[in-house]
Amino acid sequence: MRQEAQKLIQQLRNENKKLREKNQKVYDACKNLKDQNGRLENTTTVAEGNIDTLNKHAKHIEETHEKLRIVEPRYRASVDQLSEAVELRRQFCMTERQMKLMYVKCVGAIVDLAEEKLKDRDLVDEIVGYVLETENVDNEEPVPQKITVQEPESDEDSVDGYSVHSYGS
Repeated sequence: MRQEAQKLIQQLRNENKKLREKNQKVYDACKNLKDQNGRLENTTTVAEGNIDTLNKHAKHIEETHEKLRIVEPRYRASVDQLSEAVELRRQFCMTERQMKLMYVKCVGAIVDLAEEKLKDRDLVDEIVGYVLETENVDNEEPVPQKITVQEPESDEDSVDGYSVHSYGS
């Protein structure tokens, strides 16, 4: 009987040891889960803060976009007016350039006529000298280039509304 009791005690000790080991494993797993839960709660709090910040930024961007949609037509009108003004100025410069060319041709014809008709070579040389002097003076201003305004391909996401390209004339 004693042997059976010792055997039973040994068996109970072994089961007790196994239960303590299982209990320690469950305790460690529970502690690990608590740590992971704490990190998850912190991450969730940070993510919620980031989402709130992003929502505020999105609202601000939407407000700014609406303001730009209101202002854009005014800028388009300004660009159209400026394009018309530049075109008028360019046409004026072209007309002025044509007038100067006609004037130079006329002066050239007068000089040729003076060289043919006048017998006083000193007077002819003086006239030719004045003409050459005025030809060397650079009074020519450049003609403004023609400006074309193109609508953007995708008007939905456009902020500026126009692309301006200059082409030589």
